[in-house]
Amino acid sequence: LLLTSMNVASARVFLNGEELLGPSDFRGHPLTEEIEIDLPEGANSMAVKLMGRPGEQLIFEFEEE
Repeated sequence: LLLTSMNVASARVFLNGEELLGPSDFRGHPLTEEIEIDLPEGANSMAVKLMGRPGEQLIFEFEEE
């Protein structure tokens, strides 16, 4: 998972109910981070809660190995 944060001050990111990133992982400046994850076969779910200012963005890119 490649995550790009565009000045996000605070957020929570959950994958299949497990928190991957929390408020302390965001500092309000641009950030690109690669996160190693193993997705099980079948359906998966992602939930994102942005708790910052209007205009902040998170971009997620999933790549298959």
